Amino acid sequence: WTPTNDNIDPIVTFTVSDGDVTDSETITITVNNVAPVVDAGVDQTVNEGAPVSFSGAASDAGGDALTYSWDFDASNGITADATGQSTTHTYADNGAYTVTLTVNDGTTTSINTLTVTVNNVAPTITGMTSDKIGAVIREFISFTSTATDVGTSDVLTFSWNFGDTQ
Repeated sequence: WTPTNDNIDPIVTFTVSDGDVTDSETITITVNNVAPVVDAGVDQTVNEGAPVSFSGAASDAGGDALTYSWDFDASNGITADATGQSTTHTYADNGAYTVTLTVNDGTTTSINTLTVTVNNVAPTITGMTSDKIGAVIREFISFTSTATDVGTSDVLTFSWNFGDTQ
């Protein structure tokens, strides 16, 4: 006999008979809960600003209902960024992030992790203007440039090359 559910206490009766007389003994078997088996998925590599899809898998020997909780960056102190078996997240900055999937069966909890490597993306020049299109030798010309970067912690620096250095 194999129990089909955990956290139950089945009563089992053993009976022996010689054909005329019988004897019985009853015992209670305690079936303990087994923690879920969890798989957060494979490590992933993406560019900063691009969404990452996560789809975890879990099984529970006792057939208990499972809840899923995702932590997208173990170092930021937030332990439940999203719930559900599948979710997405967008990383705003490059780096290596540990993603933790926690699965609970109502009694026990199991975790599994994966690593997301987020690549830095080059900034994009969004505008460049000057106050003059044509100029006279030694006349001052003012230039303005703007750029964006999906990395929220990136510091942009601008440099100009006018092609007149030797």
